[in-house]
Amino acid sequence: MSGVKPGADAILRAWRAADAAGTQAEARNAWPRFARRIGRPGSTAFAILACAVAGTALLWAAADFSRKGLPESRRRGLMGLTRDPIMKSIQAAPASKFLSATLAATAMLAPDAMAQNAAKQWRLEDGGNGHWYAARRWDFPKTWPEARDAAIARGGYLACVTSAAESQWLGANMTLEQPGCGLGRMGWHLGGYQDRSAPDYSEPAGGWRWVSGEPWAFTAWLTEANYPGLQGGDRPNNFGDDEQYLKMSELPYAPWWDDVGTTSDQNDLCGAIIEWSADCNNDGIVDFGQIRDGSTADANANGIPDTCECAGADITANGNVDGADLGALLAFWGPAGTVLPEADLNRDGIVDGADLGLLLANWGPCGG
Repeated sequence: MSGVKPGADAILRAWRAADAAGTQAEARNAWPRFARRIGRPGSTAFAILACAVAGTALLWAAADFSRKGLPESRRRGLMGLTRDPIMKSIQAAPASKFLSATLAATAMLAPDAMAQNAAKQWRLEDGGNGHWYAARRWDFPKTWPEARDAAIARGGYLACVTSAAESQWLGANMTLEQPGCGLGRMGWHLGGYQDRSAPDYSEPAGGWRWVSGEPWAFTAWLTEANYPGLQGGDRPNNFGDDEQYLKMSELPYAPWWDDVGTTSDQNDLCGAIIEWSADCNNDGIVDFGQIRDGSTADANANGIPDTCECAGADITANGNVDGADLGALLAFWGPAGTVLPEADLNRDGIVDGADLGLLLANWGPCGG
């Protein structure tokens, strides 16, 4: 069995976004199947149906986001669109105008590129946990919260290093060089953070947690004991009184850890170590590996098997592709952006008919 980490599936479901290219062809093939059920895609009947459902579906989607504990900013955005005069006019507009409108009121920014270093598996037969890992380097540095979200967007999470064996394996198997990364930007985000509301919180070493929910039992802090001549003293040191996030140090200090913060001298870093452990179909094999070898489909390239998420069409993550998802998709028609990137089901940078085809082709309960 693979060692699926506690809370990993919840993390993956909480914030799904990806910048990989989607499958336009599959969406186009799916559209005619649905169209045969309800009539010609451009028909007046369909336009009336889509426009009539948009307002109530948006309210439904906003409520569903709240129930599922998804980001409040997204729920507010959906609620605002139901009251927006542009949205109201679009609901009453002809299909031709509706389909050409850009409903997002804010500027939409495409996710920035990430260097794709090859992922490696810590194999069970080698004494590992069966998980996959990759050292990923961004063109533009990210803060720890941004790196956390980027990792989740790829179906994984920032690596949670819970044993000496795991730490040693990462140091030996990850490509940790960072050419071109500026001073203060080097090192690799890890999945540790300091919970300042925790009963055991104290500076600099108290209240540390893993994003996976695993116990904080192992540490690999950079100290003079493991790196003689270290400048700046032992870590963690809460430099600047604002270092509550964890990084794997840059070479030559890797794989030892350092604490960093959003207002410290190491606010944003060029890279992160990402870990994949989810096994959504409970077959004892990490999903990421099955997607890589082609044994399970991932049409929207978000690192989650289609069988576990209605091919990505379950935007509101309630286990069904329904009016809430339709409302969310219609509300963000046009260039994909940062407010609700899940609406771009095939991850081609635009919410359009291809995404609508995917959604409608997967209508109903996930896995049904």
